[in-house]
Amino acid sequence: MCFLFVFTISNLSVTAEETDVIDATLHQQTELHTRFIGAIRGGILPTVGYSIDNIGNEIARNIAATFIIEGRFAGDIYLTDSLVKTELEPHSSVVKSGTFALYGFGPIMVTLDVDAENAESIHRTVKSFQIGFRTFIFG
Repeated sequence: MCFLFVFTISNLSVTAEETDVIDATLHQQTELHTRFIGAIRGGILPTVGYSIDNIGNEIARNIAATFIIEGRFAGDIYLTDSLVKTELEPHSSVVKSGTFALYGFGPIMVTLDVDAENAESIHRTVKSFQIGFRTFIFG
């Protein structure tokens, strides 16, 4: 019986197809990544802002961003800022930050919407806190 088993197995043939090697440069893509800048993220300076990073392999085209800060206990903090950039090279960034006239105390919401012609849209909202001129972003 062992002889039959060995004899049967030796007649089996195994075939495999050779897979195609995919050249990564043929499938380039654009991928955007965003970061917030605040007292927690940016250090000791009383700045607030954001950055858009192109971490893909293609030029990002026609980027439009909207940055909104709103809140506080009285609801009187409101800042909106926009950015339009025609091209962003691969592995490069655009940073928009500054000492905006934000002053107050209380919880705030920070929202960033980024759209590009050849990349997925990004929508991020994070909870933050305003103490005096400092914006503490927790996300």
